[in-house]
Amino acid sequence: MQSVKIHGLRQAQKAFERLPEAVRQAKADVFEAVGEYLLEDVQNRISGSGRVAGVQEYQVGSGKGYVAVRAKKETYLDGAAAGYITNAL
Repeated sequence: MQSVKIHGLRQAQKAFERLPEAVRQAKADVFEAVGEYLLEDVQNRISGSGRVAGVQEYQVGSGKGYVAVRAKKETYLDGAAAGYITNAL
C-alpha cells in the first residue's frame, strides 16, 4: 500500500486561522487612510470662516467596518452643539 506525506499542512492551518484577523486589520488600515482623505474633502466643501470645518473629525467604526466624518462630540459653536450646526448645513 502506498503512503502519502503532506508537508506544511499544520503551517497552512495556522495561517488560515490568522486570516480573519489579518483581513480585519487590513480593513482598519484602509478605513484609517480613507478617513483622513474624507475629512479633508468634507472640510474643503464646507464654506465660511472655517469654524464648522474645524470641528469635524473622522471615526473608524468599533468593528472596523466603516468610516464616518462627523462633528466632534461635546463641541459647541456659539452655544449650539457642533453636530446640530453640521446637520443643518
